[in-house]
Amino acid sequence: MAGLTLFRPIVANITAPGSGVANLQTPSPREIWIAPGTGAQTIDLDLQSAQDVDCFYLGSTNARADAVWTIQSIAAIGGAVTATHVNAQAMRLAGNIRTRYPAFARLPAPVTGRYFRIVVNQPTTPMQIGVLAAGLAVEWPYAYGSGRLPIDTSRVVAHPDGGFGVDPGIVKTAFQWRFVDLDETMLDKLWAIADERGESKPIVAVEGPSAPPKATAVHYGLFRKFEAFEREDAAQTKWAFSIEEWR
Repeated sequence: MAGLTLFRPIVANITAPGSGVANLQTPSPREIWIAPGTGAQTIDLDLQSAQDVDCFYLGSTNARADAVWTIQSIAAIGGAVTATHVNAQAMRLAGNIRTRYPAFARLPAPVTGRYFRIVVNQPTTPMQIGVLAAGLAVEWPYAYGSGRLPIDTSRVVAHPDGGFGVDPGIVKTAFQWRFVDLDETMLDKLWAIADERGESKPIVAVEGPSAPPKATAVHYGLFRKFEAFEREDAAQTKWAFSIEEWR
């Protein structure tokens, strides 16, 4: 992965055992699916039509260090496996600093299909997942100067005696970057994503160039503070974006 990767989740019908399977189809990572027990659990996705896919993301999981996942193509919901794309790969990414864990996999090349299966296997604790997303990557180099910003959602009031009143929230992350030297083809792809997602539909952004990325480099959230793209010359454009995590 040479640059920054974006992908918009494809709307999918999801079938799985356990409780809260409908929560895997909502954008909020706080609404979770809970597996019915430990060990291998199967989640089937119907993308509703054959589509190109190369990215899979699981958000707000309780994955332990021994949790693994497998990604497969299947013939139909509940049907036979036709291809295995990721086989028993560790779910946890390196560098996680939080109590909930993202899992992200990007395939070497896009695969075309309607039906996919994710098998999660956690030997000692029932798996919990807040977000399940699949989609097709858009990747492009981004400029130096891009970076993360911590956002504290707590409300703080300064008291006259010098103290503070604090209504605790959480600390989450925003990330801002600038795509550079965009050609017309990539500009059109980014415009389509921005136009379809706006600032109210979730997106997944993954900082490069490490593959697999660190957990802190994977962001699920909403676009924030769109800026106008700017022409540097007749054939090249730069465009700044930012994302605020949804936790």
